[in-house]
Formats: sequence, C-alpha cells, structure tokens
Amino acid sequence: MLTTIAVILYLVAAALAFWAALAALGKAGGKAGGKTSGKAGGVRAPAWHGRMWLIIAALFVALAISRQFGIEEALRIWLRGGLQADGVYQQRREYQAILASLIIVVTSLGAMGGFALMVKGGMLRRSGPSRIVVFAILAASTMVMLVILRLVSLHMLDVLLFRGPRLNWLLDIGSTFVVGGASVRYVQVLARKIRR
Repeated sequence: MLTTIAVILYLVAAALAFWAALAALGKAGGKAGGKTSGKAGGVRAPAWHGRMWLIIAALFVALAISRQFGIEEALRIWLRGGLQADGVYQQRREYQAILASLIIVVTSLGAMGGFALMVKGGMLRRSGPSRIVVFAILAASTMVMLVILRLVSLHMLDVLLFRGPRLNWLLDIGSTFVVGGASVRYVQVLARKIRR
C-alpha cells in the first residue's frame, strides 16, 4: 500500500515538473506559455529552468519505476551479495561508514557551493522563478541523497532513517511535495508575468 502511494506521489511530482518544464520552454499553452520560441508572452525563462525541470521530472519517473519494481532493494541485495562473495561482508561497516561520510561531505559541499552561488548571484534578494527552480533542485537533490544513503545501509543511518518518526518517509514525502508545489508555483509565477 505504501509503495503504491509513493509511486503515485512520484508520478504526480514528475508530471508537475514536466508541466513546469513546458512552461519554461514556452510550450505549455494556455496562460503559462504557448509559443515555441521559449518566450512566453514576452517573458523569457532562462534556458536552464527548462532543463532542470526536465531532469527533475526524469528523476521522479525513475524513482517511481524503482519503487514499483523494487529496483532499489534488488540493488541493495546485489551489493550485499557482492560483499559476501568477496569475503568482506563482516567488515562492511568500515566501508559503509566511509561511503556514508563521503556522501554527506560531498552533499554538504555541494549545498554550500550552491548557496554561495545563490548569494553571489543575488538570487536570495529577489523572488521569482529562478528561486523556485533552486528549491526544486534542492528537494530533488535531497531525494538522490536519501536513495544513496538507503543503498549504503549503514546501521547508524538506518536507525536514524527508519526508527521513531521515520525520517526516511518525512524526507521522501516532503521532498516530493516540495517538487510538486514548486512546479505549480513556478507555472503560476510565469503566468502572472505573462499577464503583465
């Protein structure tokens, strides 16, 4: 049941992100675009907006397929089998801890770098479509990090993700809702700019 709900949420987020991509590319029709030139009623969305929305849509389609067909679990089992075949399964915690630490450090550095670029570019001082796309990128990045951390399956992280308030589901569903909400908001902002 939870798998079905997750798949549906992922597909809705993917559809909304695709809708935002069409709006960014000026092909959504109706209030949010309609021209194929990338210009929506005189308002040009930066090219990277459309690309990012398409990547986010593809990510959520991949997440839906992975969840529906158990690809993530199959990959985890395959990795565990490889460790057992190599005779290093008993020492896996050392490798898992290093890998999990590396993931967290790389993700943190990426977030800090992205934040620095946002500050330098002045994106935090003004609202608008670019800021919305950045929020969607952050939510999608959170999903990628979460999937990778689930694959690593370090006991200490598993306790944090899967026990108590189920941080795993909070991050998963929260990120999905942020992408969906950001997609809708993005199209609304573009439509408002077109009406001006």
